[in-house]
Amino acid sequence: MESKRKSIIFFCILGIITSYFIINLYLNNKNKLNLENKDSKLISIKLQDKNGDYIDSEIDAWPTEGYIFNKELSTCENNGKVSYENGQIVLNTNGSEKCKIYFDIDNIGNRCKGKEFASCIKENYEIDGAIIYHNLEDATQKNFPNYDLVANDDSYRYTGSNNIVNNYVCFGADKCSDTENYDNLYRIIGIFDDNKNNQYKLKLIKADYITAEEGGVSEAYFNTFDQNEDRAKSYRGKLPLSKIGGYYWAGKDIRYNTWSGSFLNTENLNIIFYNKIPEKYRIMLENHIWTVSGNTSRDFVYETNALKVYNIELGENKIKSGESGCYDGVTPRVCTEKDLTYQDEIGLMYVSDYYYTMDSKYWHLSGFGGDDYYSYHNLDNWLYMGITEWTITRVSDIYINALMIATAGYPYYNMYINVAVDGVRPTFYLNSDVKLVSGNGTISNPYKLSM
Repeated sequence: MESKRKSIIFFCILGIITSYFIINLYLNNKNKLNLENKDSKLISIKLQDKNGDYIDSEIDAWPTEGYIFNKELSTCENNGKVSYENGQIVLNTNGSEKCKIYFDIDNIGNRCKGKEFASCIKENYEIDGAIIYHNLEDATQKNFPNYDLVANDDSYRYTGSNNIVNNYVCFGADKCSDTENYDNLYRIIGIFDDNKNNQYKLKLIKADYITAEEGGVSEAYFNTFDQNEDRAKSYRGKLPLSKIGGYYWAGKDIRYNTWSGSFLNTENLNIIFYNKIPEKYRIMLENHIWTVSGNTSRDFVYETNALKVYNIELGENKIKSGESGCYDGVTPRVCTEKDLTYQDEIGLMYVSDYYYTMDSKYWHLSGFGGDDYYSYHNLDNWLYMGITEWTITRVSDIYINALMIATAGYPYYNMYINVAVDGVRPTFYLNSDVKLVSGNGTISNPYKLSM
């Protein structure tokens, strides 16, 4: 009898426990809502705009394309929890409550926030139509115009017209845009793995020309561009001409084109300009080995194309130690490794950088000569700024010439390094561990970086 009573008590307790779990399972399933659509009275959808702000959505369903769920911002009034599971928004709540659900635009800025930026661009480049992966096998599959002319160096470069390329970076100031700290705007040429160790690095170029104040005065400084206003008729930037510094490539008394002997390089860029970068940004810069061997004037601008220019400047056909093309003053001699490379933080763009930032449909064009070069007047090229400017690349068959970008937009060489005065845009590489803090790459909401 006692045993029977114990059995009855045991099964009653077991029934109570089972009922408790069933009821709780029912309630939990009831309160865990997989919301296909939203109840406009209880839930509001906030969509990010191109400036990074959030606006109320007028749609009644969750956005399915072009947006990603923002878990950190999405909240409910009574401590309900919002998450994203298997393609659906999931709301865990004990009852009806008001919730705000946030969605960010699906772009590289939102995907890479808080991550090492260069490697994250590599992983997500395909969502940005302005980035081309310079790998021949990949380009063959994509089959875009002139795909066979990629550099094939496994770089990822921003390509196309200014209205489609969002690659602005705020560097050297906590806040900047086209209306605030404009001098601190830079742009990303691309990401590069020059050491072939899968450590990609951002390569930045100043968005506008260096000012006389930023670059300072040395043997390479001439004057500001308000002394020659005709040069600025096609200028795309926002600086007063009275601020833009005009510089010789080497110096007014320098008569040979070795980059290591350039006052613009050694004083204006790597001492004066470098020291004006705030320390917390300066530590991001890589001490980079620049290829400064140059090549013949004809190979850069006549009967050429983007790939040929890349190969003679940086690739398989560049000048090598022991070959001719270097000078002691006006005296020709064979080149040494010291002539062909230079290690420091700040440089200038390569000529091939400029060719490859054009829309790929132009990559087959020569820099100058024939009828095609007139197309350069209206190129779809975000890097073009409208005033003649220097590149880092010298001419190996004319001892006092270097390469520049002409006002009309084409690369050309007929410029004397101690006579011609051009604009300058500092260019540099960042360490691979630099992280993205915020921004979407537009001029009004540029990327912000940190170590």
